[in-house]
Amino acid sequence: MIPSIPSRFVLTVSLFLSLITLVAADTPIIRVARISLIEGEVSYRRANQENQSWYDASTNTPLGENDQVFTGQRGRAEIQLTGRNIVRLDSDTSFKISQFTTAVTQIGLPLGTATFRIDSLDRRQFDVVDVRDVSNDDPLYFEVNTPTVSVTLLKNGDYRINVREDGLTEVIVRSGEAEWYGQELGTI
Repeated sequence: MIPSIPSRFVLTVSLFLSLITLVAADTPIIRVARISLIEGEVSYRRANQENQSWYDASTNTPLGENDQVFTGQRGRAEIQLTGRNIVRLDSDTSFKISQFTTAVTQIGLPLGTATFRIDSLDRRQFDVVDVRDVSNDDPLYFEVNTPTVSVTLLKNGDYRINVREDGLTEVIVRSGEAEWYGQELGTI
C-alpha cells in the first residue's frame, strides 16, 4: 500500500517550484560561442583576466563577451556563434565578441579578414525563451565594427569583411543584405 502524501506537503513543494521558476525567469541568459576549428597559430585572451595574457586556443574553447581571438601569420579559425551562425577568420586577424545576447551580436574586427555565414537571425532559435517575450518577432541585431565603419548584417547570407592595417574596410556581400555606416560616407 502506498502511503498518502499530505496535501500541505504537495502545496509547499508546488509553491517552492513556482518561486524557483520566477527567480530563473529574471536571470539573464548567458550565451557562449566556441572555437570549432583551428589551423595553425590561433590564440585567445579572456576579458576578465587581470594579466591580459594570450593563450594557445584549442578546439571547443568557449568564448564570451569581450573575449578576443587572434590568428597568427599561418593561422585560421572558425567560431560558432550559435548553431547556425559561423565566423571564419583568415590569417593575421584580430576578432572580439563585444556583445553577445539573445537580442544582439556585436563583433569587433580591428584587423584582418572574417567571413560570416549567417543562417538565422531569428531570435526564437535559442533553446531558452522568455515567455513574456514570445510574440517578439524582431530579428537578431548583428553588427560588425571595424576602425572605420559599422556593418549591420540584415538578412541571412554570406558576407566577407576585409580590414587593412590603415583601417580601410572592404565589405563583400555574396548573398544577403548589409548596411554600413561610416562618418565620411554616412549610411550605405
